[in-house]
Amino acid sequence: WIISQTVDRAGNVGTSDSVKNYNVTAQDVGSPTQHNVASVFWDFMNSSGTVYDNGGYTNAKLFNNPFYATGYPLTEAYWTNVLVGGVQKQVLVQVFERRVLTYTPSNPDGWKVEAGNVGQHYYTWRYTDLKQGTAPGTGGTNPSPPTTGGSQPTPPATPATTFGDGTFLVGTDIAAGTYTNSDSSQGCYWERDSSLDGSVSSIIANSVSISRDIVTISSDDVAFVSDSCGTWTLDNKALTSNTTAPFTDGTYRVGRDISPGTWRNSDSSQYCYWQRTSGFGGTLDEILDNGLSDQIQTVQIQAGDVGFSSENCGTWTRIGN
Repeated sequence: WIISQTVDRAGNVGTSDSVKNYNVTAQDVGSPTQHNVASVFWDFMNSSGTVYDNGGYTNAKLFNNPFYATGYPLTEAYWTNVLVGGVQKQVLVQVFERRVLTYTPSNPDGWKVEAGNVGQHYYTWRYTDLKQGTAPGTGGTNPSPPTTGGSQPTPPATPATTFGDGTFLVGTDIAAGTYTNSDSSQGCYWERDSSLDGSVSSIIANSVSISRDIVTISSDDVAFVSDSCGTWTLDNKALTSNTTAPFTDGTYRVGRDISPGTWRNSDSSQYCYWQRTSGFGGTLDEILDNGLSDQIQTVQIQAGDVGFSSENCGTWTRIGN
């Protein structure tokens, strides 16, 4: 049947005839949780495309088992009204064990279905089951994932200021400080941890990015985790040749790499995200302002800002003071 159920921000459930125009149906896919799956999500979970496997790219199914990355559905799918980039949009939302999937009909192709990683179930699957080579619900074995933990090498006499991927003790393996990574092309993931117990509550801050990043590791941190980030090096040199010259996606120091002023980006077709920050610790309270839009953005970078970062924004050009 066509999904017409709605939910508002207060949790009130209703129906709407207008959303029937999107022609999204509920499908009984035999889930043991006895919930249906929205047709747009089921299509995504069974889709094929370019995947990275055994050191190369190939065209194949994204998941051999459609529930592999999401887990089973925990709710039905509901339409809701969401403010996205300053614009109210109709969005279909469905909660699964390891993901929350959303479908935004007005998004460009390739971005209509999006996923958020949620909860202890996701954390156990991502950081315990995958490390052990098991895949819940697949009945099979995964290829070995990139190393993000495990046994540690013998600590060096002096904490390193250059390091690659892995899990490192701060003050023992690596020195505290502000670092820049060399390669985010495979989706750089890092996290700052207050303990090694593997709990979500131990994560001080984390980030996933496809652009060069800067992160400040505090002397109070217990550990730092890096996956697919290339080499981290103490951030001690300018990343641009001229602070007023155009720059592309990534993270920059204001005053050293880029100057304060009014800047405008060149391309928001893939949804440009930018943020002004008061530091590089990766915490939410460091974000001074941010934006996400498929429209061209004009941003006033302030003299008091510490950092500026962007993804999918093309080239930023300074247009005024």
